[in-house]
Amino acid sequence: MASNGKPIHIDDAINGLKKLLSEKEDLQTVAVAKIKQLTAELEGVDAGEFNAVERIHDGFARFKKEKYETNPTLYGELAKGQSPKFLVFACADSRVCPSHILDFQPGEAFVVRNIANMVPPYDTIKHSGAGAAIEYAVLYLKVENIVVIGHSCCGGIKGLMSIPDDGTEASDFIEQWVKIGLAAKSKVKADCSDLEYSDLCTKCEKEAVNVSLGNLLTYPFVREAVVNKKLSLKGGHYDFVNGSFDLWNLDFGFSSSLI
Repeated sequence: MASNGKPIHIDDAINGLKKLLSEKEDLQTVAVAKIKQLTAELEGVDAGEFNAVERIHDGFARFKKEKYETNPTLYGELAKGQSPKFLVFACADSRVCPSHILDFQPGEAFVVRNIANMVPPYDTIKHSGAGAAIEYAVLYLKVENIVVIGHSCCGGIKGLMSIPDDGTEASDFIEQWVKIGLAAKSKVKADCSDLEYSDLCTKCEKEAVNVSLGNLLTYPFVREAVVNKKLSLKGGHYDFVNGSFDLWNLDFGFSSSLI
């Protein structure tokens, strides 16, 4: 709120600042003071407006009080190091946090999140970020399970299914990334051509997980660990519309729904 009790708007603030700067000779001193005042006023704009800084502070305060301070043994052990049992590939979608839906505790899962939960094939240059995470988890953290989790209503998969056959791209990064799952798209379109688009996308959400599981085996250290039975690969699919979770092994045989 402004000093007169009326709400202040960003455009009004900017225009006011421009007018001020055009009328004053001592621009630097006055401008700095006015910017500080406007910033303070804008931070207190409508009480109902979302405040990111306040949300972060409040969230950490709740975490510290309700979790960190109530479990000193766990956090004391985590301060010494980590030994997670899982490496999880999950979508960056804000609705599908794996630690939330699978109730992973701190230190239990090493998590990689990206668009459409894709695992790219082994490539030391093109996809070195994903490769570094897999290498660290398998060789240094010695995880025993890698789980790739797809989910319902995945925008990345819809993007994959919508890529024109002529290869036309409408974005700088997204289409190039989701093309990792092109084999899944091709299989679904060939096997289920009679399905509606939404159903094709659901099929592809799961088939893209299988493609990622196959891509994991292109990493020599993953393949060696699987062969030596030190590592297990699993696929999963979280349906937040119906509240269900499917889990399957590398042989791609679906289990019954867990919930």
